[in-house]
Amino acid sequence: MIERRQSSIRREVNELIRDPQGRVSEAKVFSVLGKSALLYVLLANTASIIERWDVLSVIVLALIAPDLLKKLLTMRLGTGKSEVKT
Repeated sequence: MIERRQSSIRREVNELIRDPQGRVSEAKVFSVLGKSALLYVLLANTASIIERWDVLSVIVLALIAPDLLKKLLTMRLGTGKSEVKT
């Protein structure tokens, strides 16, 4: 069945910081705050950051790494649920 309701902004914000059980996820909160702070620093100091590729690479890595690390750990260690198929 196709969802016809439009998501409100409040629901979108709640999904940013809540886990599937509806509790506030500390990891998601810190991730959103950290990415927002990095984007602010990037926009405030764009000229000096673009000149130095090493600083730019650290900022880009910090923006990408949390999601990438989570995916790599999930691929390597599994989901944490025992999935026994018979």
